[in-house]
Amino acid sequence: MISEGGIGYVSRHLEGLPRRGQLAAYAFENRDELTATVFGGFNQLVDDFNTTDWSDLEGEVLHIMKGYQHLKNILGEVPLPRPSSLSDRELLLGTREATRLMRLSHQSLTGGGLPDGVNAPDTISTPLFPTSDHALVVGIASHIIERALFTRLRKIAKDIADPDHVWRKDDILHALQDMVLLRHTRSIDGIDDESALFEVITAPHSKGGLGWRREDQVDNFTGTYNSRIDIIG
Repeated sequence: MISEGGIGYVSRHLEGLPRRGQLAAYAFENRDELTATVFGGFNQLVDDFNTTDWSDLEGEVLHIMKGYQHLKNILGEVPLPRPSSLSDRELLLGTREATRLMRLSHQSLTGGGLPDGVNAPDTISTPLFPTSDHALVVGIASHIIERALFTRLRKIAKDIADPDHVWRKDDILHALQDMVLLRHTRSIDGIDDESALFEVITAPHSKGGLGWRREDQVDNFTGTYNSRIDIIG
C-alpha cells in the first residue's frame, strides 16, 4: 500500500531532484488510486508471468518477449513474488536502493559525475522525465518495487535457476512490460482485461506517459501475436 509515511520517506530520499515536493503532494492526494494502479496492476502482471507457459509463446511471439525469457531463465521454477507480499523492510530497502540510483542519475546529468563502479545505464532517470506527475509517481514506485523484489530474490538465491545472477535495472520490469503487451493484445479479442498500467507505460512523455514501450513496439507485438494465432487457426 502507498501510505503517507511511505510517501514522505521516498520524498526525503529524493532530496535535490526537481518536482520532488510536487510529486509527493500528488502521491498523497491520490494514494488510494495509485495503490490500486501500482500494486493491483503489478500483482496482476506477476500472476500472468507466473502462469504463462513457454508453450503458449512459441515461435515469433516468444522471440519478441525477451524480458520474459530472460527472467524465466533466471528464476527457473521459482515463481516471481507478488508485490503485495513484500514486507515493510523489503520495501524500505528497495526504496533506499532505487532512490540512490535516481539521485545519481540527476547528479550525472547535472555534471556531477558518477562514483567508481556505477555506470550511467545502471542509474534510474525516470524521475527526470518531462511528463505528468501521475506517470512519474508510477515510474518511481515501479522501480522501488523492482528493487524490493531484488531484495526478496537475493534471500532465496539458492532456490532459483541462476543463483549467482547479479540483479540489474529492468530485469523484472522488462519482463512485466512484456506481460502488459501480452494482456493488451489478448484484450483486443476480449480474452483478457487491459492492464491498469498499459496507458502510463505506453503513452509518450508528450501525452503524460512513461514511454517505456513505444507505439511501434506495441503494434509489432500485436501484429506478431495475431499472425501466430492466424497460422494456428
